[in-house]
Amino acid sequence: MTLKTRKRRATLVFLGAILLYVASVFLAAWLQRAVFTAGAAHGLVAALPVIAVVVLVWATLRLFMAGDELERRAAGIAAVATLVLFSTITLCWGILEAMAGLPAINPLWWGATALATWSLIFSLVFRWRYQ
Repeated sequence: MTLKTRKRRATLVFLGAILLYVASVFLAAWLQRAVFTAGAAHGLVAALPVIAVVVLVWATLRLFMAGDELERRAAGIAAVATLVLFSTITLCWGILEAMAGLPAINPLWWGATALATWSLIFSLVFRWRYQ
């Protein structure tokens, strides 16, 4: 199997995993509101997106491994830059939240923003460094 074919398949699996995650979040929210309003089933339904997150992590690793050496290096640089950026922002926000009264931010926003930031940094690193 050629690199291009592996990359295409890994990308399709990754996009499918993202769609699975989005669908599981909406399904869990609907089931909690409409069907399981209380009890143990309510908690189990809330954990439904966790299965999709596991699939998404697997698909992300598969996509990463399907790339060539330059793509892996750019992805690694982007991951480190995102980690440093978000560690700094989280630390500063936490200090300002405790001392200056800034509002608390839902952790779900941090994950989505980190993913978007990684994607942006990856594309910038790949463009500036390797093209």
